[in-house]
Amino acid sequence: MSQLRVGVIGAGYWGPNLIRNFTACPHTEVTAIADADANRLRTMGERYPRAKLCPSIEELLAVPLDAVAIATPVSTHHRLASLCLNAGLHLLVEKPLVLSHR
Repeated sequence: MSQLRVGVIGAGYWGPNLIRNFTACPHTEVTAIADADANRLRTMGERYPRAKLCPSIEELLAVPLDAVAIATPVSTHHRLASLCLNAGLHLLVEKPLVLSHR
């Protein structure tokens, strides 16, 4: 069985934990990491040199992936999740999913 190719969006507070756990799992491979902060990306690149570093969601979505985990501020979850789902990817969104509902 081949590994599930995972992208992680957000390398701030919770993202590094997801990256570490996906890397440790024999069934998943962190293929791409996205963050708007260049310093965070650089740090993740030093720890995970096989992952493609992406400064934007558009770059991450251009990488062949099976699934994406979103670990960004809650206010960004809807937009990022929509883009990932529209790209046909499996998705994990850190809680809370949204700030409010209608």
